[in-house]
Amino acid sequence: KEGKLQLRVSADYPRNPAVGMTLHPAFSGAYRYGFRIPGYCSAYRILVNGVRQDPVLENGYAVLSLEGDCEIRFEPELPVRVMRASPLVRADAGKVCLMRGPVVYCLEEADNGKNLQTLFLPKDARFTVKDLPGTLGGITALEGSVLRLDPEAWDPEELYSDREPSFSPAEARWIPYYAWANRSEGEMTVWMHAL
Repeated sequence: KEGKLQLRVSADYPRNPAVGMTLHPAFSGAYRYGFRIPGYCSAYRILVNGVRQDPVLENGYAVLSLEGDCEIRFEPELPVRVMRASPLVRADAGKVCLMRGPVVYCLEEADNGKNLQTLFLPKDARFTVKDLPGTLGGITALEGSVLRLDPEAWDPEELYSDREPSFSPAEARWIPYYAWANRSEGEMTVWMHAL
């Protein structure tokens, strides 16, 4: 149905992934309303006036059949995704970075110390999403276990060695890429080695 529709959106996305939409049609009768499901969103829940709905999916849009004023709540799941670089990107081949929803994350020296190139992401890595309201105006960070190449096991006089590398467990914090270089001078990397 065509006609004027007043729409109000309330969101603190992506810090809080839920998005609220209030619809006030200036007409009577049933109508269809569609909104985009982001490509990175593989699981979500949609509530209309508090009742769960299964929308029709059309070309990446969730399409709902509605009537009258409606409160829609879109609740996407935003798991941490380990993204791999194409082997054709020479500088990043074999490396990974982290994303949550549309946000790319990075490691910064302020949280993880120097020599970020010595951090490796293990295959079984698990992450915790942590809100930091007092940091940089409020950000959502990721925390998890990594492995750090042990510099103590390396002879500082040697540039190369045939010995197996030695790793130590460590905890790491990733912050949103947009927030880096706001606390102190230091290293930053988006891409890291993976085991």
